[in-house]
Amino acid sequence: MQQKARTNSSMIAQRPASIPFLFILNIVILSFLPDYSISWGKENSRNMTLSARATDEYRDNITRFPDSLKLDDFRANIFVTAGYDNRLFKRGHWGLLYEFQHHQYFENQEYSRQDHLLRVFFRHPLTENLKIYCSDEYRLRSYTSLNAFNYQRNIFNIYLTMAAPYVQQLAIGYQNWTKSYPNSPDFRNYTSNRIYIKSRQSLNRKTFLGIKLELQMHRGNLYPLSTAPAQILNVSGNRLVMDTIFDRLLNPKFLATFSYRFEGDVASQPNFQQAGEYIGDENSEELLAEDSDFGYLKNQFALSFVLKPVTRISLLTFYVVQFKHFSYWRIYQDGPKRRDRMVFLSNVLKFNLSKNLGLELQYNYENNQTNLGFYKFKMNSLLAGIYFQR
Repeated sequence: MQQKARTNSSMIAQRPASIPFLFILNIVILSFLPDYSISWGKENSRNMTLSARATDEYRDNITRFPDSLKLDDFRANIFVTAGYDNRLFKRGHWGLLYEFQHHQYFENQEYSRQDHLLRVFFRHPLTENLKIYCSDEYRLRSYTSLNAFNYQRNIFNIYLTMAAPYVQQLAIGYQNWTKSYPNSPDFRNYTSNRIYIKSRQSLNRKTFLGIKLELQMHRGNLYPLSTAPAQILNVSGNRLVMDTIFDRLLNPKFLATFSYRFEGDVASQPNFQQAGEYIGDENSEELLAEDSDFGYLKNQFALSFVLKPVTRISLLTFYVVQFKHFSYWRIYQDGPKRRDRMVFLSNVLKFNLSKNLGLELQYNYENNQTNLGFYKFKMNSLLAGIYFQR
């Protein structure tokens, strides 16, 4: 027992600093630089933004496995973002955004990775009541040693906004997703074509209602750690998505949002199975927004609060309950179909030290209950860090 305690103490003593000290020091120095060092004035109609964030995170189940198989680890996260926008002709705007992400695990270093994201966008009015928006986002991910999971992803988006009776804003758009795994012949490339219409209406000065209806046609493997036999990944699906968002400003320091999301997915080939998307260390927000399965019905309810009790402090609480029923996936031959109930809770506390510098503390909890035991898991994560923005 004493030997084990000495061994654990030695491991803790040998553990390197998760967040590089020099990076944190640079964030602090940047917060004291004058604005003109990174921004051009409005008289030039140009603007450059810069932000940085460094956090240390502990996860007790990094791969979302059942309790008997789960791995816990510390992860250091670094984010650096630079943006630029300028006028396009007389009335439009265009811009660039680059983001670098680094995620470094302490023990399970094979999951460490880097992401490079580049986004280009422009917007321009066509008439007084009609505007066009267009963007293209490219992401390159590379793992330290899991090279088979490296990928390239591109999202192209174009939509028109227009004035319409009874709504504040109406938009009609098209989105194209492509995702390829150049180092793995086992993963099928992902493609998705999406057509959507969305509206936003002000019910009164403090209440807003948003509705979005989207049709998706998709094929392939969306998440790199979500695998299935090659012939299964050839299947294609058609998906209907409906989002309803209700915002209410209760007072100047308290905003509440309720949202409901329905998804219905129909596969081109019945009687098959597809691995669940919860295997892997993807961010919870991405998993909630983008599903990788085929053939299911999903109902998702979310409630969030943004509270600013004092000028320097803000609190965000986000709560999600998701019910998912699979259309074809039976837990055993001739048995009942798979059914999941997932709960997600996130609390984020931010404290502004100055105009540009702040501290954050975040706690996340995930719990997926299912009648298919391998996909039953719980995950807790605790994150603390520092951020800079200008």
